[in-house]
Formats: sequence, structure tokens, C-alpha cells
Amino acid sequence: AQTLGVERVSYRALGKGGGEMACEASHPLAAGAAATDLVGAKRRAADYPAYFAAVLANRPVITNHAQTDPVTIGLAEGYLKPSGITSMLDVPVWFQGKVVGVISHAPIGAAREWSDEDVSFASAVASMISLSLEESRWREAVDALTRSEEKYRQVVENANEAIAVVQDGRIRYANPQCTRLSGFTLLELFDRPFLAFVHGDDSQLVLDNYMRRARGEPADASYEFRIIDKSGLTHWVHINAVAMEWEDRPATLNFLTDVTERHELQENLRRSL
Repeated sequence: AQTLGVERVSYRALGKGGGEMACEASHPLAAGAAATDLVGAKRRAADYPAYFAAVLANRPVITNHAQTDPVTIGLAEGYLKPSGITSMLDVPVWFQGKVVGVISHAPIGAAREWSDEDVSFASAVASMISLSLEESRWREAVDALTRSEEKYRQVVENANEAIAVVQDGRIRYANPQCTRLSGFTLLELFDRPFLAFVHGDDSQLVLDNYMRRARGEPADASYEFRIIDKSGLTHWVHINAVAMEWEDRPATLNFLTDVTERHELQENLRRSL
């Protein structure tokens, strides 16, 4: 308002569907003038079709004689004449490829001859608002994603199953249960090929299934094999594996359950029989 010397500058937000717009903020240049007298006031497309058509077409409404201009004449009796507004410069604000509102400049008194510099300045302010809306949406999306990731992280890291992502023959992610099951630290798990932790008699079985799954071929999704922990003890594990994308590249997501106790009970039963 100060830069352009306009008595009042307002921001009007376009409702969903473009059927109406409501004044969300209004700033009068004159000291002591009411700043909120227009806030909440609405315009409906059914009442001002020419004006809404121009705004929705992403065209700045630039008129030196607003009360007689074909685009704004519909606003004359109810808004322009009672307020003494003679000229208008309304610039659309974009968000995600759509018009979401306008910055409205309303001079009072003699007709205003809008210069190219006036229009460029008003358009620049509209672009700043568009960028602010985009940043706000981006921050909201990041916050929502962060909250979602935290929930999944809590579930995965506190799961009773060992969960590991294998890519290019190496473990790329492992939850804490993997370290408890194997006895190895995360750095030790990441440092060696995953087959290094598999019992030698079962390594071919595991490798065949892994390679078939990596190539997109049918593979056993659920089976059992043995691993060797850090202390050299053997553990039977039951695996459920699925193919997935990890950082935009093929990988496998593996859920491992320690079934050593069940195998020992079965072996004791076999011996007893």
C-alpha cells in the first residue's frame, strides 16, 4: 500500500471450485482507518461472472476506470461506488498450478493510471505469496512424513522379529533384534556379505532364493535355515522375504524369527521316539 500509494490493499482467497472468494486480510493506508472492516466479506461468481472469469484465467484485472470497465462493472453498485474506488489492480496468486486468491489494490479518488512498474511490483508480491504457500505446504508434508516415519521406526525397532534389508548381497538395514539374534553389532553386520552369517550347509539354499527374488523370478518366500552367531553357536531361523525397492534400487525385505528352541524340541522328541 505504501509503495504503490494505494488507499487499501486486500487479499481475497478463492474457495474450492472457484465459486466464491472471501477477504482474509485488508490493510488501509490511512492512519486510524479500520483494517478489518472487509475481512470476511465474500464475492460470489454468480454475482460477478466477468470478474471471476478474468481471475480464473490467471489474468491480472487492470482497470483505470473500474466503475465502467466490463470486467469490474458488476462490482460498481455494491462495492466500488460506496467506497469511492475508481481504479483496480487485482493480481492472481497461484498455488500448485491453480489460482487460489488475488491481491486487490483499490485506490480512492481520481482514476489511477497503472504503470508497467506498478503491475510488475504487484505481480512480484503475488509470487512471494505463492512461494510462501508452497513452503508452508512443503513443511506440512515434511512434518507429516517425519511423524509417519517415526511411527514406523518405533514399530520396526521394537519388533520381536529380526528385520533386515539386503541389497547387492549385503545388509543395508537391520533393526536391533538382528544384533540380539546374531551377537554382531550393526557395523559388523553391514561390513560383511550376508552369506557370511549363514551356516555353510544352508548357504546355497539361501543364495538361490535370494538371486531368484532379485531377478524377479519365483522364489520360496518362507523357509528355514541356520545362521552362526558371533560366539559360533548355531541358530535356526524362519525367514519371510519379499522383494522391494530400497533407495530406488532392487532389494529384499527379510523377517527372521529364531526357531532354534522348536528345532531342539523336535530333535529331542525324535531321539526319544
